[in-house]
Amino acid sequence: MRAMATGTGSAYILDLWTEDQQHCSDVVETFAKLPALENSSVLLLASDSSNQADIVKIALDKQNRDRIIQFENKNKMATFYDAKLYCDTHGISVFSVLCSSKHSQYWHLLLTHVTTDVYEWNISTVDQEKTDFFTQEQIVKDVSNFFGSLPAFGDVTTLTSPIIPNDLFYHGFSCRTGGLSSLPGMKSLNLVYSISKRDPKALVNENRRKLANHVGFDPERFRVARTVHGNSVHVVGNTEPDEGYDGIATDQQGVTIGAPGADCVTMIFADPVKRACAALHSGWMGTVKRACVEILHTMTTEFGSNPSDVIVAMGPSIGQCCFEFGVDQIDQFKDIVAESVVIRDSGQKAFVNLQICNRVLLEQNGVKPTNIDDHTCTKCTSCNPELFFSYRRDGRPFGNQVGFIGMKMK
Repeated sequence: MRAMATGTGSAYILDLWTEDQQHCSDVVETFAKLPALENSSVLLLASDSSNQADIVKIALDKQNRDRIIQFENKNKMATFYDAKLYCDTHGISVFSVLCSSKHSQYWHLLLTHVTTDVYEWNISTVDQEKTDFFTQEQIVKDVSNFFGSLPAFGDVTTLTSPIIPNDLFYHGFSCRTGGLSSLPGMKSLNLVYSISKRDPKALVNENRRKLANHVGFDPERFRVARTVHGNSVHVVGNTEPDEGYDGIATDQQGVTIGAPGADCVTMIFADPVKRACAALHSGWMGTVKRACVEILHTMTTEFGSNPSDVIVAMGPSIGQCCFEFGVDQIDQFKDIVAESVVIRDSGQKAFVNLQICNRVLLEQNGVKPTNIDDHTCTKCTSCNPELFFSYRRDGRPFGNQVGFIGMKMK
């Protein structure tokens, strides 16, 4: 059972995936003894080639159970996934599965793999049959294959900068279409897994695979920064910090690195001389902490880069048009560059330009002005809901796009 749950609804999930009429009778009998929870749904899962769900529904109707919904498919995992989507759409986070003892291990492994800490669940059995044996590896493979078989919402699209040398590097900034995520704030190419959101890791991995296939890199060697709104940088090959990091750098061919964003500035760095690259997530906290300067320092110390050789492209992020900040806290941005702050409404509102803050920091630390692209890909995330995720616009839950870069093989 999960330790945390969010949402107001609950559900009973009845596993009717059997031709055994006695099992259906056992389910109905067991379920009749359970309390009718307030604001709950009853979800019946069955094969589309049987009439078990119809039989059970008729029996449950006699118990005056409300909101009985049938899910039928030729694939058991697809049936459950349809039920999960129903739960997600209706804010249901707590559910109890009723199944045969022979399927209890299957359900435990499946729920462990396709739910997050958003959910709270338990499994109850209705008989004493011998448990069928399933391995975790088997379930992991089945779930991966299932997500790989689902149609995406639209096509994967990316933005690219003309100043990144495409003979040495591949790169881009993902947009939100072309993935499997279904909730409004996360639809559809959410590329970051979080235990506090409803997208399971297997689904996020499939979204990453779709991006990798579109661009042409190896999804198994895709490393995305685990952001903490700081300024630490991880170099691929070194021990990965347990506490997370906002920048990631490498000089290894075949490795693709990325940094996520959902309003925060994402940046990619390319050094065509030393053949090294980096990706950075820099929100307002990372900007104030000079995270982009730490990337340059890391590339200098680890790869021998000269900042004057480094080329930087910024990705989609919240624009000054939408990034309102507390008037009493704007000095930290004005300390970087006074022009980064605009005051409106007779001094009542302040709006910050994170892009110019990062440009100034890069230039102050040796990057040539002509080697910075803060125009081509920096569309405002908040102003473009059809293209990008935005926390400021949508609140929670929200998805993440990424800026990514890798070195082409020689």
